[in-house]
Order: sequence, then structure tokens, then C-alpha cells
Amino acid sequence: MTGSWLTVIAQSLLVYELTSSGVALGVIGACQFLPVIFFSSWAGLVADRYDKRYTLLLLQAAGLVQSVALALVATMDRPPVAVLCVFAALRGTTAAFDLPIRRSMVVETVPPRLASNAIGLNSAVMASSLVCGSAIGGALVALVGFSMAFLTNSATYVVALVTLWRIRSADLRAPEPMPRRRGQIGDSISFIRKTGDLRIALTLTALTGFAYNFPVVLPILVSDGFGRSTTSFTYIYSALSVGSVCGALTIARRTVVDLRLLARLAAAFGVATIALGLNSAFLLAFPIATSMGITGYALLAGSISVIQTNSEPSMRGRIVSFHSIASIGTWAVTAPFVGWLCEAAGPRIGISATGATCLLAATWTRAQLPGGAPVAGWLRPRSIPTSRLRRWRRADRAPGEGVGACSAMPRSRADARDCPCR
Repeated sequence: MTGSWLTVIAQSLLVYELTSSGVALGVIGACQFLPVIFFSSWAGLVADRYDKRYTLLLLQAAGLVQSVALALVATMDRPPVAVLCVFAALRGTTAAFDLPIRRSMVVETVPPRLASNAIGLNSAVMASSLVCGSAIGGALVALVGFSMAFLTNSATYVVALVTLWRIRSADLRAPEPMPRRRGQIGDSISFIRKTGDLRIALTLTALTGFAYNFPVVLPILVSDGFGRSTTSFTYIYSALSVGSVCGALTIARRTVVDLRLLARLAAAFGVATIALGLNSAFLLAFPIATSMGITGYALLAGSISVIQTNSEPSMRGRIVSFHSIASIGTWAVTAPFVGWLCEAAGPRIGISATGATCLLAATWTRAQLPGGAPVAGWLRPRSIPTSRLRRWRRADRAPGEGVGACSAMPRSRADARDCPCR
């Protein structure tokens, strides 16, 4: 992940240096994240059907080849932006399969009682990679150029391949591979529709996605708002990333993460984002960016925790893939619009507008909870009929698989959430 964020930062700087266009930054972001919308649901099926470790080995090998090719393209005097968009789309396709498989594999490495902590620690590792990747990416671009920055990313893929190869499959608590059957994506969608916590958490993730377009808005803010060089945005990005680590660790320490906490985090994230948009002092941007990282990444890690702990084990890969669609997919769709807004109305108005969407999302989420405004009918939590749970589990059980502890039928959705096997 450190190498991936290194590439994101270096490619954003390269595109902005070539075009000086916020719209171009948005387009490159869309090329990178749009594949998540198209392929994540299929990636969830791959996570549930095949060995996750070997699948990740193949994906890391593909990423290594792409990174070396991008480094060769960057040696040109003026690399074509269209070619850079193609590489961003290829990297996004690889990430679309990598994210749900890796996230669903995390809970298989620890006992069930430590699943929430493992999810939080994984988010902390991803946030720390954001810190290292952004700082290293900016430094390498300034010191040795874009090509060497991309080549450094290739070395990180080698480390990932060696690490995955050394993991012993026998030590993982992986369920039996799910047999092939038509309608398995539809089953996961039905499960999400009938589980209120999942629907609300996914909708909140999608609504707050506007504010996560950091690689798009920060270079424009630093260049046009503060009058600094575009590489200076890596310093603010690093401050934001340090806050992200703190936010992820905060979630990792909690044994319970609920929707009320997510609503409060969304509101705090919105306030911090608006504060950054209204701020005119470059030095003051650092503590504000840190607070954005704390609240924004705590919100993201908390939503992942709510979704994983409320998922059926046999559907976890597919349901986690919908979180990727709700988060990264939203960034992809909104990146060109946010880039255009920052360019047309100014970066301060653009960033403040994204913060306002977080406040609206927090207000909406709070209204869906008991004690808030009446819950919309399509979001009202419903009990899942035991017969339907039994049918889903029987269909997803591999032929000849015995009935284990997780196959005990809960009397209600609350009983399913409290199952010790989770």
C-alpha cells in the first residue's frame, strides 16, 4: 500500500505539471477509481470462491509489471496524459480485486473474538502507508524525478510477493470455498437490503465520499489558494496522513463501533473539511489537515468494521466489495466534478462544499437511528426470516461440508450479530 500511494501522489503531480488543470486531476482520479465500480462485485465473488492468498499473489505480480511499465513511460520528455490515464485504469482494476480480497482475508488471520481489533489495525496499517507513501512520493519526485519514484513502487511489490509467499495457508481460518451458483451477487444485495445497519453504513460511506478527493483538491489549494509549489502539497498530505493513522488506531482500540459513532465522526469530518476550505494561513492548514485525517479515516475504518461485523461469513467478500464501491466508487464519480468546481469557483469553495455534504450525511444518518426523525421505509431495519438465512447458508456451503458453529441458526438478526463465531 505504501508503494500504491507513492504512485498516486507522483502521478497526480505529474499530471498537474503537464496540464495545470484541476479537471485533468479529476479525470486521472476517475480513471483510477472507476474500475472499482465495475469490478468490485465480481472481486467479492472471487474472494468467496477461491483461495485468497494465491489470488493476492497473482494481483501483486500484475501490479509489479504495471509499475515497471509506468516507470519506462515516465522517462519521456512529455508523457501523454492519455497513456497515464490508461495506466491509472489498469492500476484501478488491480485494486478493485485486491481490496475486497485483502480486507476479507484480515479476519481469517485472527480468532473471531479479535476480528474487530484486526480490522482496526489493518486500517491503521493502510493509514500509515498513506503517511509513508505520500511523504516518500513527494520526496522522490523532488530529488530523483518521476521515473525513479514509479520504479521504487516496483520494489514494494517484490516485498509484498515475498510476504504473501511466506504465509502458511494452514494457519488461516478460511471458510470452505463457496461453490459456483447463479444469483450469488443478488443474494448479497438482498442481505444488505434487509439488514438496516449495513444499508445505513454503506449509504453514509457513499454520501461522504465527496470529501475524500484529497489528491484532486489539495494540489489546487496549495497552488492557487496558498501560492506554493505543487510539491508543497505533500507536506499537508503527510499531516493529513498522520491524522489518518491516529484515527484508525482509535477505532482499533474500540470493541464496539455503531452507527451513532459514525454519525458523530461524519459531522466532525465535515467541520474540519470546511475549516480547511475557509483557512487562509498555510501553517494553520497543517493542524486542520491532521484533524481531517483523524475524523475522516476513523469514519472510514469504523464503517468497514460495522460492515464486516454485520456480514454473513459466507458473504463477507461480496459485502465488503460493496463498501469498496460505496467509498472508492464515489471518489471516482465525483473526482472530475470536484476538480471542475475547485477550478471554476476556487479551491476554498470547492473544499467547503465537500465538507457540507458530510454534515448533510451526518444529519441524515442520525435521523435514521432511534430517537431521530422517522426512518425512511426502505432503510427501516427488518428481521431476516430464519428460513431465508438457512437457504443462503445451505446454498453457499461447499458440497460435503459439515455443519459448524457458524451454521447454528439465530432466532433474530441481533442474535446473529452476537454469535461468538464472529
